[in-house]
Amino acid sequence: MSKIFIKDYHNENNNQYLFLNFENQVYEKEKRPIRLSAISKNLQVPEKWINKTIKWHWIYTFRYLDKEDGFVSFEFDYLDNFLHKI
Repeated sequence: MSKIFIKDYHNENNNQYLFLNFENQVYEKEKRPIRLSAISKNLQVPEKWINKTIKWHWIYTFRYLDKEDGFVSFEFDYLDNFLHKI
């Protein structure tokens, strides 16, 4: 997967793709520059076999690149569907 789809359940106009590379991007919902920092499995959720393949929930963490700094993470389910912002 080369990008993730962040769905805004309150406003469809705020849906956005974020690329899974180390290039600078803008998180449009907050109008802040970000860059991919980490990809990890959510070990609080058990693995699951789907179509003879083991699947996990994944967490994609981005670092804000402005003066406020900090991190934002997004969790995706077994089928790469957006679940929520962490």
